[in-house]
This record gives sequence, C-alpha cells and structure tokens, in this order.
Amino acid sequence: MYQCQLPNDPTELRKLASAKLKRDSRLTSSLTDDERIRELHLQKCELELKVAELERVNSLLVAAINGTPDALFIKDVDGKYLLLNQAGAKFVGQPIDQLLGKDDYSLFDSASAENVIAHDRSVIKSRKAKTDEQKLNSNGVVRTYFTSKSPFVNEAGDVIGIVGTARDITGLKNAEAKLKESESRFRTLAENLPDSLYVLDPHDPEVPMRILFSNAATAERDGYTHEEILGKSLTQLLDTPGSAEHAAERIARIERGETIEFEVEHRHRLGHTVPYEVRAVAIPWEGRWAILGINRDCTSRKRDGETLRRSHAFQDALIRSVGQGLSVCYRLPSFPYTNFTIWNDQMVQLTGYTRDEINQLGCLAALHPEPEAQQAAAKLLEQIWTVGDLRSVEQEIVRKDGQRRTVLLSTSKVVSETNQKAVVASFTDITELKQSEQALRASEARYRTFVDHVSDGLFLHGPDGTVLDVNRQACESLGKTRDELVGQLPYAFDPVITPDRMQFLRLELDDGNQLNFETCHQRSDGTVFPVEVRVRPFTENGQRMSLSLASDITRRKLIENELRESNERFRLVVRATNDAVWDWVPGTKEVWWSEGMNDLFGHSPSPEQADPAWWAKHIHPDDRERVQGEFFRAVDGDSLQWSSEYRFLRSDGEYVDVFDRGQILRDEHGQATRLVGAMMDISKSRRAEAELRASERRFRDLADAIPQIVWTARPDGGLDHLNARATQYCGL
Repeated sequence: MYQCQLPNDPTELRKLASAKLKRDSRLTSSLTDDERIRELHLQKCELELKVAELERVNSLLVAAINGTPDALFIKDVDGKYLLLNQAGAKFVGQPIDQLLGKDDYSLFDSASAENVIAHDRSVIKSRKAKTDEQKLNSNGVVRTYFTSKSPFVNEAGDVIGIVGTARDITGLKNAEAKLKESESRFRTLAENLPDSLYVLDPHDPEVPMRILFSNAATAERDGYTHEEILGKSLTQLLDTPGSAEHAAERIARIERGETIEFEVEHRHRLGHTVPYEVRAVAIPWEGRWAILGINRDCTSRKRDGETLRRSHAFQDALIRSVGQGLSVCYRLPSFPYTNFTIWNDQMVQLTGYTRDEINQLGCLAALHPEPEAQQAAAKLLEQIWTVGDLRSVEQEIVRKDGQRRTVLLSTSKVVSETNQKAVVASFTDITELKQSEQALRASEARYRTFVDHVSDGLFLHGPDGTVLDVNRQACESLGKTRDELVGQLPYAFDPVITPDRMQFLRLELDDGNQLNFETCHQRSDGTVFPVEVRVRPFTENGQRMSLSLASDITRRKLIENELRESNERFRLVVRATNDAVWDWVPGTKEVWWSEGMNDLFGHSPSPEQADPAWWAKHIHPDDRERVQGEFFRAVDGDSLQWSSEYRFLRSDGEYVDVFDRGQILRDEHGQATRLVGAMMDISKSRRAEAELRASERRFRDLADAIPQIVWTARPDGGLDHLNARATQYCGL
C-alpha cells in the first residue's frame, strides 16, 4: 500500500500544480515575458487536464464498485461499516448513508449478526483471509451468502479492520435443492414400489437385455443383491428358457409403441422358479430408448406390500464460484462502435478474447456471431447507451472457442467532466445454474414417465378437485367403472374428507405445494381400506391441475411395528449425513458402511471393514492419534455428537480431506449404546477455496495495472492508498 501527503481536494491539487509551474518558470528566464506567459498557460492547462483525468478515473472506480452485483464492504475493528457499495445496501434493503457507522446488529437479526461478528473476529485474530458460506436473516428474509474477508492493515502493520465481499448464492442453492428433491421423489417412488421395477437396454451388443436400473425388490425377489444384477443380462441371469425365447417378439412390439403385458418365470438363486406378471413399455433413458418393466409376483397376489424403503437423497454440496467479468467501454461513431479501456482477467476467461482482440473485432461481431442474435445485442447496446443502468439482464454469448455461455449483464453509465460518456458493465456467468435448471426439467419428465406406469390408483383432478380421468388400478381398487368415477369429487370415494379439508388442500395446491397424506377409500360394496395419497400440481392451458397416486397400505399398517427398528436407523442416517454412512455398536467389531464408502473412496465392501481398526488404519498417520483421541473421548464422555476433519486413505493410495460427523445414542445411565455417522469428501471444496483466493489476489492487482493515477482518501481528508502510477508521478 502506498501513501503520501498530497491533498485529496482537486482545487488544492491545482494550486500545487501552479506552484510547481512557478518554480519551473525560473528556469526559463531567457524567454520573453509573452513566451513565458504562454508557456505557463500551456503547462497549467496540461496539469488541469491531468487532474480532470484523475477525477474521471476515480468516478469509473466508484461506478465499478457500485455496478457489481456482489456486496463490497470495509469495517473497522469494532465491526462498524466504513464503506459499503449499492449491492450491499440492496441486500439488506437500507440506504448506504443509514448503514455507514453502524454494525451488523443494524443489518441482521441477533443470531445472524453474532455469526458474522464471530467470523470477522476470526479473520482479525488470524490475520489471514477467510471465506465462509452463511445464512443471514435481514428484515425476516433469510438468504445464503458466500463471503470472502481479509484483514485491513495500516502502514504500521496493525490490523485496523476487515475488507470483504459477499455474493448472494440463494438462487443457486435453491436450484440445487429442487434438483435433489426431484431426484429424491423419483428414487422414493421406485424404491417404495412393492413390485419389481427395472429398466433394460434391448440393443446392447454384448449384454442382451442389460439391466440399467432396478429397485431393491427386483433383486430381493429372485435371491440376489442389487449389485449382483446391475449391468447383467435379464434373459441370461433370471429368465427361464421358455420365457426368454419370446424376448425378440416382445421387443418389436414395444418398439412399435405398445404397452404389453405377459407372464414370465424367473430362476431363483436357490433353484426354484418364481412366476411374474409383467407390464412393459418403452421410455427415454439417458439419450436413448429403453424398456421399463414392472413385475408382480403371482404367488403373493393376496399379500400386499413389501418392507417400505426410502432412498438416500442425492448429495451435491459442492458449490462452485461463478467468475464475474468487469469492463469499461466508450462509444465510437463507427465500427467497432465501442472501445474497451478495462477488460479484466475474468472477462478474458469468460469470453476467450483479450481487450485488444475485442476492440479489433467489435464486441457485437465477436460475442454474437449469428445475425439475429447480433441485431438483438445491438438493440440492447443502444438501450444501455440511452438508459445506462441495467440490472441482471440475461444474455447468451459465444466464446472465442465457439462454446456458448449464459451471463447476467449489469451496467452503469458515468459521465466525466469533459462530458465523455462511459459504461461500466459486469458479467456473471450463470451457465451452470441454467444447466441445473435443465437437469431439473429432465428429471421431472423422467419422474412423470414412471408415475404414468405404476400400478397404484391414479386420479387426474381439475382445479376444484373434480375427477377428470382415472387409471385401471383406481377402478379395480374401488370396484367402480371409469364412467362412475369421472366427474365426481373425492367425497364419492373418500369417507374421511370434509369440505374444510378439501378447501385446505386446494389452497396448498394453488400455492404449488406437493402433498402426501394418509386417508381411506371406500369400495362400491361399502368396505373401507387405508391409502397413502401423493398429489402433485401442474399447469395445463393456464389452469392448475393435479395428479394423485393412491397406494393401498393395508399390509403396511399391519407390519409397521416390525419396521420400527429399520425406520429408526433411517432417521439416524438422515440426521447424520447423506454421504459415506457408518453404524457401530461400541465394544463390537460390527461396523456397517453404506455404499458411499465405495462411491466416494473406492473401498469395495469387505469383512475387514467391520473392524473399527480398519477405519483407524486408513487415517493419515499425522492425524490418527488426534482423531482417535477426540473420538473415544466423546464416546466415553457425555457428548451426543462427534465431528472431526482429517485425511483419509482412498483405495488408489491417495489421501483426501474428509469431514466426519456422528451421533451418539446413550442409555439411561449415559453409556454409549450406538453411533451413527457419515464421512464427507471436502477435497474439492478446499481446492475451490484456493482458487477463490487466487482470484481475489488478481482483482486487487487491477488497481496497480491501471495506467492512470488512482488514490483513495479517508473521511478526514488524508490519503491512504496510491497505485503504482501515482507514486511514480509523485516521485515517492
């Protein structure tokens, strides 16, 4: 950081320049009076133009700070705000002048403020830059921010505050949550079907009728594990010779778009055969068509249900930093129509073009090569020059390598003292967010396809709940025909529902909420049976419709007591984590690991994993003593939780950073009776943090790269920062 005692007032700078000219004029005593006067005027004008340029550059920097969608701030050691840009004020919904001099209790609720202050203090104490992901409550609205903070050090090396940025990542987090929820619904539907469900590839050249996906019931009913049948041939592993000989004919019918039903026999692992009723249909699957099959065990038609299962929600906790580009441009009367004076490294990374290349080719032709897109971009550029300030306008650009990226464009227009107009523009890459939205839509389409072919009762309802259509299973379960059900309200077959309950359900569906509840259905002969109803709203032709699936849960009600222990384990696992889950009873050599141990770290299931010593052996030698000590102190003490970060050995010999967390169950005497936990691979997060810190350093170097004089001043008028050009000019 550079400092000097130059005045920060432009008028004072002009006086200093005039004084310098008077001293220089003594060296020109050989000139005539008219020549000296003329020379002095020329030099004075030159200095005044340099002062004006300094003011213009300063206004550009202010506009750049206020033009970015990220919050930029400086606090003193007491946590009071010394500087805050417009984005930061917008986050909390208060004007900047009302926030300067205030602390975080004026911006957030008490819990959020204490969280922010604690993080600030850790930065000041460690004297190191830190990042954090925080959920903050401002005026009753909770949003998620990714913050980066560094110590603010004075000339003497003392920490006098912090400098930081905050990015609102609520939208990205919500999109990821919705994607996981959609995938979870699909998995939950498949895993909770009492019948066998599988997806087959009929055209695999090496494995005929290859099993691409199956639920748990598919393997269990034939005596296999899920891993043993996945990727195998259905016809070779399970079908009897008599069943397999008609496979080609059935594939041809399915290819023609038919939904076919037939009977087959499977060879059980123990040698006996199991008869099935099969319903098969063609579905899209990962860019190709496949066969969806649902098998019902004919030997157990009078029994209803299988052990209820739930799948672990997909984990995608890694949040990648979205690079933001910054540019400043001036308008030109002819091609290339814009001249960029600032084009930072993030813009080069985002577009693939350098500043010289974009000025030579023109931003319209380079970033929007198609004629139609170029015309739309030209209209937007004209709007920018006319209006100036735009916020979060979505655009698609084409990189130098031909790759397409989706960005959010925000602009601010500034005018210098010489009436020269410039535009400061920031570009935020949201391509990954758009891809997440597309993945969500694809997952929704796959979810709907599976729902259309399940064997549960299906009801299509209008906005007021009137039944518009039903499937065959709905008619069979109620003992009524389709004509008897269409046009009826749920009162006709649900004796439990009331008008108030119906109104409540309509309001929930109008708000876009999906419903899951238990009720009763009444058959035409008057008998009543319990059902679980799942309702999903959707819009068609501008009207809110809803699709409900009703599952007969009579059998489930009878076996709920037998499922209590299994449900308890599931709840504990959910509380712990969705990664590499483990379960251990202290004092035994019976450690259970989930499939995540293989997925994350490459360790296939083996008998050795049941011994706690196997886990300790794979901890890095430098971490082992510390981790084991913390673990057994928590077990032997009275803690209900344990967590630790350490390095864990993968099957390929590489150590990765993990975060391990567990829940400790204790009996009435306080003794640990069971531990359930999970390990999370945080290596990518560590690398992302390092990349973010490198990006921050590049941004701080921007000021020194600007060829004009750049300086900042404190409220008392003293200068506290000069860039390299300023110190060169002053000779300091």
